[in-house]
Amino acid sequence: MPSSTTPFSIEDWEPHAVDGTGETSALGRVVFRKVYKGDDLAGTAVATMLNCGQIAYTAMERVTGTLGGRTGSFVLMHSAGPDADQPEVATGVIVAGSGTGDLTGLTGRMEIRHGEDGPELFLEYEHADTVS
Repeated sequence: MPSSTTPFSIEDWEPHAVDGTGETSALGRVVFRKVYKGDDLAGTAVATMLNCGQIAYTAMERVTGTLGGRTGSFVLMHSAGPDADQPEVATGVIVAGSGTGDLTGLTGRMEIRHGEDGPELFLEYEHADTVS
């Protein structure tokens, strides 16, 4: 199964309060964009995230660009919370059936890791036409 580790930056962060408690567990929604700049994955994403302050989040993002030499888009679904084994790592999946263009049939798993050089997306993926 091919894998990819790609650095990214977050752009256009637009938070919206869902409840106005002002507590660390306040609920919110954020719309943002990402730019992926890697050898295997290059492109942009638009995302929506629901969060519980700085404690936990869940998000979906549509990535549009090139992955493994194929062009199209796909959706990532990911989350992180205080009960995770590694709280600095978010985990998720490529949403099956969300691939378009040359990325139709794409499946896999993902992690977002925060290292010394900033955030990175780690993907393990396969295409339906390459599954044995």
